[in-house]
Amino acid sequence: MKSNIAPVIEPLFYETGAKKTVPACPVDCVAWFHPYTSYHSYNPGDKDCDPKATQQLPFFVDKFGPKWTEFTTTAHEQLPGHHLEVSNLQAPSLT
Repeated sequence: MKSNIAPVIEPLFYETGAKKTVPACPVDCVAWFHPYTSYHSYNPGDKDCDPKATQQLPFFVDKFGPKWTEFTTTAHEQLPGHHLEVSNLQAPSLT
């Protein structure tokens, strides 16, 4: 999903130089095995990428809803979303 969103998002952010706004650490998508969870979540990593940030996807949900929600939720959790917000608070990770 991120590869579909990236071409639209990339021109909006600086990837190099003094104005860099793109996080240095990636986000891993992982299964969330809690049986009562029905929503995606985001767990921030630390500034050194250990642990990495994760987007948790509920494992036991049969239908996530309309197909477009996968795009919007991924953008909401990753770039430009919570991952961008948290990474910018951890400024040393952006240099």
